[in-house]
Formats: sequence, C-alpha cells, structure tokens
Amino acid sequence: MRSSIQRVCVVAVLMLSLGLHWTVLQSAAWVGMMVSYSRGGGIGEALEKTFDGEHPCALCKLVEAGTGSDEDEGGKQTASPKVKKIDLALPWIDKIIFAQPGADDFGSLDVRAVARAGEPLVPPPRVA
Repeated sequence: MRSSIQRVCVVAVLMLSLGLHWTVLQSAAWVGMMVSYSRGGGIGEALEKTFDGEHPCALCKLVEAGTGSDEDEGGKQTASPKVKKIDLALPWIDKIIFAQPGADDFGSLDVRAVARAGEPLVPPPRVA
C-alpha cells in the first residue's frame, strides 16, 4: 500500500516538473469544448470550432496564461529565457576501445565438470 502511494507521488512530481499538467488541462478543455459545441451542431462543426483558435473557452485561456505564451499583446515574439533541456538520448560514440589481448587477469578458473561418484537413487525420489 505504501509503495503504491510513493509511486503515485513520484509520477505526479515528474508530471509537474515536465509541465504535463498543462497538457492534461488543455486536453480536458478540448474534450469539454467538443461536447459543448457538438450539442448545437454536428461533429465536424464541433471539431472546427474547437481547434480553429477563434473560440477559446475559459480553461483554454487559463492554460495559455499559465504556459506563458511567446507573443505579447502587440503580436511580437518576446524573448523567452533559455531553458536547458535534458537530453535523454545517448551520445554517438565514434570510437570503441577494446582491451588488449591477455589484459584480463581473472586468475585461473577451474571450469571442468566433476563426475558424480555415486549411483542414482532407486526408485527416484518423488516430488512432494
């Protein structure tokens, strides 16, 4: 029980640190807009109104304000602070270095199989 609560907390903290909460809120806003717009018209009209950007709902405006849109009121791009992103991919390695032959010093290992000295049990033991 305690482990599952810890996992949920870790996932929640990771989602918040990556900014996924804005994605969840925006998705909820889109679903709500689709439902409300489809009541008055068809699905095609609801899709068009939802994603055209001309009919934002209150939650869409909240998400836009929270994410800090890159445009100011005059429509100009503002300089956003540089955010260092974490690169999760491994860098390309141009050279592979192999160890010199005989460089491994594991000592002597006895890898021979040892023969059994006794005969098998008759009758064979049952698995309990």
